[in-house]
Amino acid sequence: KVSVGATAEYLLGLYSIQEPAAQIPATLFTALRGKIVLDSCAAPGGKTVQLANLMNNTGAIIALDAKRKRLSALSNHLERCHITNTVVYLLDARHTSQLRLKFDRILIDAPCSGNFVTDSNWFTRRTMDDVERNAILQREILTQAASCLSDAGEIVYSTCSLEPEENELNMDWAIRNLSLKIEDINCHGQKGL
Repeated sequence: KVSVGATAEYLLGLYSIQEPAAQIPATLFTALRGKIVLDSCAAPGGKTVQLANLMNNTGAIIALDAKRKRLSALSNHLERCHITNTVVYLLDARHTSQLRLKFDRILIDAPCSGNFVTDSNWFTRRTMDDVERNAILQREILTQAASCLSDAGEIVYSTCSLEPEENELNMDWAIRNLSLKIEDINCHGQKGL
C-alpha cells in the first residue's frame, strides 16, 4: 500500500488532496479569473491551490497565515503544484487592512472549534468558552475582510464547525454590523438555521 501523498504524481504536483467538504468553498465565487483574491487563513494551502486552479493561474492571490511554522507547508504546497499567481504573507487576518489593498474575492476559511462528528475527543477538548472565543476571532476577521472588499466583491465564509455561534450567528452579526448581505448558493448539504 502506498499513501496518496507519497506518489510520484503527487510530488510532481499533478494532484492535490482535500476532504470533500473542503472542496466546496472555493467553488462558490461567481467568477475568479483575473481577480484579486484574498485567502485570509490559507495554510496548509489546499484551498489556495484550488483557487489558483480555478483562476487558471491568472489574477493574483494573497495568501495569509498567522503562524510562521505553517507558512512553509503553504509555500511548499504552492511550489509543488506550480502555482505562480500567489504571494504568501505572515499576517494575522485580523490585520488585513495593513496590506492597503482592495480584493475582488475573499475566502475566509475561519479558524474554528472543529467538528464533534469527525473528532471523537471534541467534547473532552472543547468548552463553550472555546466556541465563544472562536466566534469573536471570526467576527474580527470578517470585519477586516469587509473593510478590504471592493464594491462588487464577494466573501465566502466557511468553517468546519457545526456550532451556530461560529456560523449562522456570525452571519447574522455580519449582516447587522458590516452591511454585508447573504446570497443563496447552490450547494450540497442542508440549509443553515
